[in-house]
Amino acid sequence: MEKLFSTEDVHRRDRFSYWHEVACETLVPHESTPDDQVSFSAMMCTGKIGTLDLISFENTAMYVSRTRLNCNRYDNDDLFFCQQLNGNLEIDQAGRRAVLAKGDMVLIDPLLPYHGHFGSGSKLLVLKLGRQDLRARMGSTDAFVGLSSSAGKDGAHGQVAEFLATLPRWAGNIDAPTSEIMQTFCVDLVANAIGQFAGANLPHVSSTRASTLMAVRMATERRIQDPDLTPAKIAASLGITVRYANLLLATEGTSLSRLVLSRRLERCRLALDDPSQTNRTLSDIAYGWGFSDMTHFSRTFKAAFGMLPSAYRRMAVTKSLRDSDPV
Repeated sequence: MEKLFSTEDVHRRDRFSYWHEVACETLVPHESTPDDQVSFSAMMCTGKIGTLDLISFENTAMYVSRTRLNCNRYDNDDLFFCQQLNGNLEIDQAGRRAVLAKGDMVLIDPLLPYHGHFGSGSKLLVLKLGRQDLRARMGSTDAFVGLSSSAGKDGAHGQVAEFLATLPRWAGNIDAPTSEIMQTFCVDLVANAIGQFAGANLPHVSSTRASTLMAVRMATERRIQDPDLTPAKIAASLGITVRYANLLLATEGTSLSRLVLSRRLERCRLALDDPSQTNRTLSDIAYGWGFSDMTHFSRTFKAAFGMLPSAYRRMAVTKSLRDSDPV
């Protein structure tokens, strides 16, 4: 992570205005007011894991709000997955109130208004996730916005929080293929975490479809390596019918069969991109991710990515050698 801004480098009278300008440009346009403008201090660092933007910022106490007018000025389609690294944050969005202490997490939608208060000594890590990346894993995210998880109340959540807190040290310090693999894992992990900690808090009527869709995607991901995996087995493991699962997935333009295929192809693509897996044959990779027919694998891979797996690997190897060339 690289330091983007620190009030230590700015005259005391200008600190907050400079901070607000940088924060609006880097994160989203918003309104904010410090509890004490004279003693206000803040620092912001940024980095990347693949194309995943990471932003961490530390600040003294202040109020923040994002108005409808602010939202209308924002044309990005990211969602913010926030983890409190230190101090506390209270934030209200979509009729829900999240009170975050160290390790707690919440999903924020910058297209919707919110307001909140950072406590003194707050440090927050923000992962800017593509809305479509999350939708590909969990369907509509509307039912999950503003819901928070207390890491201290659940061991699994605590482990997720511990891992996410290490991301800043990896940003900029790993090669491109590893960074891309870690990015995919991070999005998978976040989607899984949101689904789990939201499960107990979601209102039943409005969110049943969303939570079931999330469960379908998670069940598919867990068994993606099984060559005998079928839509019927996925549906049966969740106690629903294939028809109902497909109706849910149709809202995202896919089906159980297409979901299984697309996830297998993406896992194979990442393996072909990875320099540490150049010793593996194409068939080893394909069979390892659940394919049982190489002709089918090659044909569907080309349809998805525009070239045969062998050509994709050659391109990936060439790029890796070029990137590692010190000249």
